[in-house]
Amino acid sequence: MLATVCFSVIDRGKERKDTSRNLAEHPEFVVQIVSEGIAGQMNHTCGDFGAHINEFAEAGLTPVPGTAVQVPWVKEAKVAMECRLTHNLRIGPSTDHIIGEIVYWHIAEEVMIGKSKIDPDMLQAVGRMGGTTYCRTRDRFSIDRPVIPDEDPRSVAAYRNRRAATDKG
Repeated sequence: MLATVCFSVIDRGKERKDTSRNLAEHPEFVVQIVSEGIAGQMNHTCGDFGAHINEFAEAGLTPVPGTAVQVPWVKEAKVAMECRLTHNLRIGPSTDHIIGEIVYWHIAEEVMIGKSKIDPDMLQAVGRMGGTTYCRTRDRFSIDRPVIPDEDPRSVAAYRNRRAATDKG
């Protein structure tokens, strides 16, 4: 299974942001999951710095060379995904929609439950809502998915059986 990430980059005025320009020249990138502990530093990297400024240094973050890509990741991030660009879609006059294949994961042991699950309470992820607004992922809830028995005509199994019968006929 191909794991992917996607995000959008909106131009700053009449110019593309560094992220879009960098991807046009070098189709690799890293996506970090930002935890509350580094949210302020992450926000600092959003400043109107010129392309000649090292945002790692400005924000007090530590770059670590990529394992599978030639782009550094943030040592302080509890989760980092090294990616290769698969699509850069220009949406309208001012937005790049970036899609990339995840080729390597960095996950801090402290946020792991066993070998395959991330503990959201330990990760303390934050998300950008737009502009200067962010959210925390502490308020979570679960809803059981509906179970449709195979013999129910609305089920996936019933659909596949109808398709197979149609394909044979």
